[in-house]
Amino acid sequence: MREEIEKAIVELSYYLNNDIKDENTYQKWFETHPIVFQSLGYKDFIPHPVLNLGNDEKYIPDFLVQRIDGIWEIFELKTPNVKILKDKERRIDFYSNINEYHAQCVEYCDFFLEKCNRERFKSDYKIEIQNRLNGILVVGLDNGIDKFKIHELTYKRGQVKILTYSDILNFLEFERVENHSIHENLNGFSFHMVMKLLKIPEKNYLLDVGSIERNRISLFIDETDSLKLRIIDKYGEINTIRLQKGVHFEYDEKIYLNFEIGFYPQFTAIVFEINGKIAKDLRYDSIEIEVAESPNGEKDINMSIGADLNESNYGAFQMARHIVYNRTLSFHEKIQIKSVIFHDFFFSNEPQNCMNIRKPFYLKIGKE
Repeated sequence: MREEIEKAIVELSYYLNNDIKDENTYQKWFETHPIVFQSLGYKDFIPHPVLNLGNDEKYIPDFLVQRIDGIWEIFELKTPNVKILKDKERRIDFYSNINEYHAQCVEYCDFFLEKCNRERFKSDYKIEIQNRLNGILVVGLDNGIDKFKIHELTYKRGQVKILTYSDILNFLEFERVENHSIHENLNGFSFHMVMKLLKIPEKNYLLDVGSIERNRISLFIDETDSLKLRIIDKYGEINTIRLQKGVHFEYDEKIYLNFEIGFYPQFTAIVFEINGKIAKDLRYDSIEIEVAESPNGEKDINMSIGADLNESNYGAFQMARHIVYNRTLSFHEKIQIKSVIFHDFFFSNEPQNCMNIRKPFYLKIGKE
């Protein structure tokens, strides 16, 4: 669910930031992301239902949506670039096209007032709809408009409520923060690497963090072609997470690997992403890792890239970029990093320099 809501936010933000005006784009976005309707309080939806008037005429609204209490509503989309309010000699009112959209939505709602229409719909869709429906009209953006005035105007008319695309984004962001942000900005670290993995007969170490016997985090490809994250906590207990070749990665193909480990008082959060998609999103309640303090009193972490800590196993891969933070990142910080990485390494035709990792180098992670 976390990945679904984050993907929906990213896509809608992209459409709005790039001034996409095609209504079909937003129709498909709503259809593709049921999490949006769930965030708005709906449990079911029907895209483009056909409302048969019985005389070769029909209405086709964008959606019928069902609230959690079972009540159905009309859910109609227009584009984000539409202006909503006009100030004509200080008498604020809707623009004429908003009035037209409102009237259209009311017409769709009133279809169900007729018993014969409800019976035809029930025959077509095997769904029983109540006779009086309200409507939602999604249109425009906030951009400083008077939301109190919109509420006042729609309240007077009743039946149809207006939501902007800014409102939709805010609902999603609220849902994300309330339910899926506890893993953000935790002590730990966030590791990002653009790379090509090479096949070698022995363990292929990408990085090793911490100390030798305890408080150690290792990332390597084992002899079974599994990308393995091994964590040895402060008690010497070992936890292992695997990503499979053919499912999550391939040799000799460019990948963007991001994994984060965050330590919360009640749990440890571990997230793996490959090419921007979540491969593992796990929580453990028993992993505890102590980070040694340096002489200046700050927390430092030793990290080896391209070998294990005692240099008994080495790595073989090409690395185009690596980024390391000493905490887990916020959702919006990760979006910024992904945007840069995908622009520079996946969408750009410019040649990119790569390091051939055949011997280790070392980092000490302290303050950012």
